[in-house]
Amino acid sequence: MNRFPVLYIEEEVLFPLSSIPYIVSNGHELITIERAMDKFKGKVVVLPSGISNLERKFCTIAEVVSLNETARGIRIVLQGEDRCRIKSLRDTGGIPMVDVEIVFEEIENYRKAHALIRAIKRLLVEFTDLSDGESAPGIESLIQENDPVIFLYRTLSAIPLNNNVKWHIYQLEGIETKLDKILEAISTDLEVARLEKEILDKVKDRLSKNQKQYLLHEQLKVIQKELGREEDEDIQKLKDTIEKSNMPEEAREKALSELERLKKIPPMSPESVVIRNYLDWLLKLPWNNGKQEEMDIKKVQEVLEKNHYGLEKVKETIIEYLSVLKLTGSSKGHILCFVGPPGVGKTSLGRSIAEALGRKFVRASLGGVKDEAEIRGHRRTYVGSMPGKIIQEIARAGVNNPVFLLDEVDKIGVDYRGDPASALLEVLDPEVNQSFMDHYIEIGYDLSHVLFITTANVTYSIPPPLLDRMEIINLPGYLEFEKIEIAKRHLIPKIIEDTGLRQRDFRVSDGVIKKIIKEYTQEAGVRNLERSLRKIARKIAREKAFGSRRIPRITTKNIEDFLGVPKFKGFKKKQGVGVATGLAWTPVGGEVIQVETRVMDGEGNLILTGQMGDVMKESAMAALSVIRSNYKRYGLNRDFYRKLDVHVHIPEGAVPKDGPSAGVTIFSSILSALTKKQTRGDVAMTGEITLSGRVLGVGGLTAKLMAARSAGIKKVILPIDNERDIKEVPEAVKAGLNLIFVKNTEDVVENAF
Repeated sequence: MNRFPVLYIEEEVLFPLSSIPYIVSNGHELITIERAMDKFKGKVVVLPSGISNLERKFCTIAEVVSLNETARGIRIVLQGEDRCRIKSLRDTGGIPMVDVEIVFEEIENYRKAHALIRAIKRLLVEFTDLSDGESAPGIESLIQENDPVIFLYRTLSAIPLNNNVKWHIYQLEGIETKLDKILEAISTDLEVARLEKEILDKVKDRLSKNQKQYLLHEQLKVIQKELGREEDEDIQKLKDTIEKSNMPEEAREKALSELERLKKIPPMSPESVVIRNYLDWLLKLPWNNGKQEEMDIKKVQEVLEKNHYGLEKVKETIIEYLSVLKLTGSSKGHILCFVGPPGVGKTSLGRSIAEALGRKFVRASLGGVKDEAEIRGHRRTYVGSMPGKIIQEIARAGVNNPVFLLDEVDKIGVDYRGDPASALLEVLDPEVNQSFMDHYIEIGYDLSHVLFITTANVTYSIPPPLLDRMEIINLPGYLEFEKIEIAKRHLIPKIIEDTGLRQRDFRVSDGVIKKIIKEYTQEAGVRNLERSLRKIARKIAREKAFGSRRIPRITTKNIEDFLGVPKFKGFKKKQGVGVATGLAWTPVGGEVIQVETRVMDGEGNLILTGQMGDVMKESAMAALSVIRSNYKRYGLNRDFYRKLDVHVHIPEGAVPKDGPSAGVTIFSSILSALTKKQTRGDVAMTGEITLSGRVLGVGGLTAKLMAARSAGIKKVILPIDNERDIKEVPEAVKAGLNLIFVKNTEDVVENAF
């Protein structure tokens, strides 16, 4: 017995081995689909609605194999899988649910079944002949099918019978019985079709000779008009434009060839529109039209300094990259990839590079792209086909050497329509992108003059072959003093301009900005800081719009009047046995976490809560094993764990957590709980732990140390393996922090307790 949610579909009947598209347009249907995707692996039971005298003995289990948003609603594709018997139908929490039993079709008389199949096939062939060779979709493939079950359900899906008839056949028991009913229904429809053809033939015969001549004469007039002088002039204009364009020879020959085809096709035909659109794209593309760039490295440096505060190492890397570009005249080599949390300036850096080089800037967001055709374009055989994002944006730029920003490359998806990341390999590889082949254009386009830049929040989700073609430039985030300077230099002047305020109306002190950063934003970038400042500016603009003469002054005391209650209270060390402070990395920056451990009478169980991932759970197991193997060193009994349960919890249980870098923190927390000794309140730590007690290196140092500074932590325990990496951390981040490098758990205990 199986239970599934029920989806009622109007004017459609779904059978096993067939699929249908459906638009989910109302709330009940949407809830049903969401429940199916979350709880039932995309499986639903499909029942028709709106069919008279509806019997419901049998139904179809279907899987949602495709789901896309459209203007009319959510478009899904349902794939029928199994026929099942309905046991009970009930409403559960507003969602119709059904208990079903899968039915396996058995053939009692193979000879009779195959005889019925041959008879149905003969009728289908005759039906196709009566329709002037136009058959319903799938009928031709039915003629080749001999399996009774497959033939039955594909026939029910393909034949143009009334849905009531199809459903009542589906409710019958036995393959032979259903085939017999299909034969009877097709025979009835065939008789009607024969009568219709006979009537039409008689009507055609009655057309007089004069009527035929009149019809032919009118057709000839239309043809002459369509092939007249106006069309010839239009074709000639297109030809002249192609001849004068700067297309390469291959593209020009292709365009002229398509133009010859256009001459022979009626102007109002669909194919004529397709050819004209194709020629428009060929003429729109900047084949050899590049904007002369101003490669002045000093100017590049000035623009970067003007537009971006901080990020010194990032700007230095960009200057080095562009210096090589100036000396070689070629952008061959690795593609720059800016990696960092949201709001740290990845996209604006791309704009600044374009401004500094005097090139046009174009951007394509790849977040959520799952179709390879989004990159390579659709083939012209498809209705509504067009080039991919690369060709579209270059055509929009009007030059063949823009700065092209590919945003969110870490969020590219993969599904049955292909792998967009693999298509990007050709785009970003300087050795092969000189002849990039878009499926729509069908002519190699030279992308070697384009300066590609990519952005991502993380690198682990980027496919390795694609990552190998890019040079990673990390943007870890901004320190507090950097955010204050960015707000004063860039955000506040921009907000004043956008809101129509005067400078004297919107004066924000460093203290106010600092309070906003600490209590209203918790981010590596400045996006939420800008959002908060804009909220204040809008409230002041409102006062001015109402004619208020007294504009409120913004201070640290009245900031809540503008922004409400603070969202973040800052980090507060929780003192007590079993509590240890750690540093974690997240896609939006560093974070301070606290691990809590409690021991209680039990049977030696290790309980882990707080939405820990598999890697973090294994770190906790390793930490406990290290303590057990060194029980004498820590003053514990040999069998201490047999009579105790150890419960490790990381607060904010709704947030998933994973990774090995919390190993030393979990170790310290468990040891504190077992020995009844508190860890030091001013210490935070990070590092992976091994069963032998070694502490291994971790990543995300800059982001973690920035989080420690923001939390007011002065002492940080780090793995000795990271001592060489600390040189890469900006001095402003390390200033005031006492960094202690440890080799093993003995060093951790010495400094954490």
